[in-house]
Amino acid sequence: MSCQKLLLTCVFIMPLLVNAQHQADVWVFPNGNLMDFSSQPPITGGGTLILPIDNEVEGVASMANSVGDLLFYSDGVSLWDEQNNVVTNSLMGHQSSTNSAYIVPVPTSLSLYYLLTLDAMQNNLVNGLRYSVIKACNDGGIEVLSINQLLSENMTEKMVAVRHANGSDYWLITHEFGNDVFKVFLISSQGIDLNGTYSCGSINGPQLSAAVGQMKASPNGERLVSNITNNQVTDIMSFDRNLGIVDCLLSFSPDTFNGTIPSGAYGASFSPNSQFLYLTGNGYFRLWQFDMQQLNVSNEAFFSSKTWLSGDDFLSATTFHQLQLGPDGKIYCSSWDNEHLAVIHEPDMGGLSCAFEDSAIVLQNLGNYGLPAFVDSYDYSISGICDMSVGINKQPIRENALAIYPNPTATQTKLTYNTPQGKPTLQVADMLGRVVQTVQLPSHEGTYTLDAGTLGTGVYFCTLLSGTEVVATQKLVVSTSHK
Repeated sequence: MSCQKLLLTCVFIMPLLVNAQHQADVWVFPNGNLMDFSSQPPITGGGTLILPIDNEVEGVASMANSVGDLLFYSDGVSLWDEQNNVVTNSLMGHQSSTNSAYIVPVPTSLSLYYLLTLDAMQNNLVNGLRYSVIKACNDGGIEVLSINQLLSENMTEKMVAVRHANGSDYWLITHEFGNDVFKVFLISSQGIDLNGTYSCGSINGPQLSAAVGQMKASPNGERLVSNITNNQVTDIMSFDRNLGIVDCLLSFSPDTFNGTIPSGAYGASFSPNSQFLYLTGNGYFRLWQFDMQQLNVSNEAFFSSKTWLSGDDFLSATTFHQLQLGPDGKIYCSSWDNEHLAVIHEPDMGGLSCAFEDSAIVLQNLGNYGLPAFVDSYDYSISGICDMSVGINKQPIRENALAIYPNPTATQTKLTYNTPQGKPTLQVADMLGRVVQTVQLPSHEGTYTLDAGTLGTGVYFCTLLSGTEVVATQKLVVSTSHK
């Protein structure tokens, strides 16, 4: 399928996480389900989609181009194009792996993607962490250029990617099995290279079942969470987006029943503003919210911030599994053998104000464990549109038209811009779409120093306009921790 979108002429009609890119607009997930975020609420469908109906499908991924047309999707074993044709069924992931498939665009490329795969405990984790290189252009077909290249053996089922502070590259964070070692890889236009290993937190073992559980990064890239589900332990870490360093902060059991029986967590997601952490239980299937800011006070304050969202007793709780932050700023919750997805409508709000709804989205087919995994900042560069003569609003696409560094920042940051002609306008808007600063730039290309300290802490969108046409939009994070 190829979805044709009506593109908004104003990118600030609603608060979004995306930087005018739409790579996450089409979700393809187990049991033949599809969700399209080109409208609100998202449209659900499926029908001819191939992702199998199976008792246990977890790790899936899908990727659209930067105007929101589906390019390809995968369960880590097979790869399908937008027409649901099998491109290959020889990938070395596993459908029951928490993160069997994960997709990261190759930095600076318009058409290349890394498709990362992880094996599952059901296969004794023997295939490890691997990558394939996929070429995908709109209406240009899908081609596998390289397949199943080994990055690391002896890996758990979890991985997550974070946009590098340089605004171009990515970090891939993974965990070895049987020990407490995080492995961090640098993904750049030059390839994928091991950047460092960090020993901290909990042992992911010794039983194979300890490989299970989601690992997620906060949208600002400063925090990580890793669930070691069947060991009833969750680790929280800090992360340095400049250097790729992992530092462990806390290991804890998210819940107990009657104060005695530990219940491990499986699903995880952070709120768009990175303040709140959401976890789903495994043994008693609860959904909780924690306030990450309370970690700055004490561990006890963090534990006390816990709010049950899925019911006040374990018998009434829904069996939630994976969590995924959507491009609309809401968090979606999968549930096995359920015709609905649950939704946290206001995840930036504390306590019950987060507006959790148990049966919010009606699916075409019954749900399963998995939802497609994405870089949760949704901070992608232009990708999947290889005809440089046609872009948003039929204007020429200009790769790297706007770059921001350093980002995040607490003081000054430099914006490097490049437009076809004339004197462009720079608009800065907050998460509610309110324009807080407008600057007429002196020439069609150059640099501009923005005093981010005057904006206040938060997430902003910097949009480069040529007349009334949007040339590029990039997210800016203003954070007091980056002074």
